[in-house]
Amino acid sequence: MSTLAERVMEHEGFVNTIYKDTLGFATIGFGHKVTEHDHFEEGVEYSREELEKLFHQDLEHAQLLCENMFMCDLSYDPPELLKDIYTEMIFQLGPGGVSKFKKTFDFVKMKQFKNASIEMLDSRWNKQTPNRAKALSDLMATVEI
Repeated sequence: MSTLAERVMEHEGFVNTIYKDTLGFATIGFGHKVTEHDHFEEGVEYSREELEKLFHQDLEHAQLLCENMFMCDLSYDPPELLKDIYTEMIFQLGPGGVSKFKKTFDFVKMKQFKNASIEMLDSRWNKQTPNRAKALSDLMATVEI
C-alpha cells in the first residue's frame, strides 16, 4: 500500500499550469486550489519541485485539520489509516465538505468502520469522483481498532 502522500498525489494527478477542477476552481500542481494569496499566473508552467513543496504544505495543513476537527472528537486513539482517510478527504473536499459526512462520522465514533465505508458512498462526492470515493471507502472498511 502506498503512503498517504503517494496516494493523494496519484488521486490528484499533476498539472504544472493552472487548470479548472471539476467544480470550476482554478487549480495547479497536485490539486492545490489557487487563491488570491498565490502568485501563480495563467499560462505559465511551474516546476514540479515548487509544486511538490506546495503539495506537502497543503497535505500537512489537511493533517492538522484532521487532528483538530475530527480525530479529537473520538473517545479512542484513532489508527493511522483512519487519520489518513480523513486527511485525504479534507485535502480534496476541505473541512466543510467533510463535515457534511455526519452519518459516516457517527459510525466512525462507534467503531463501525464497515458501516462508515458504506455511508461514505451515499454522497455527491461519490458521484463526482467515484474512483477516489470507492478507494477510500474500501480502505475505511479495513480499519481496525
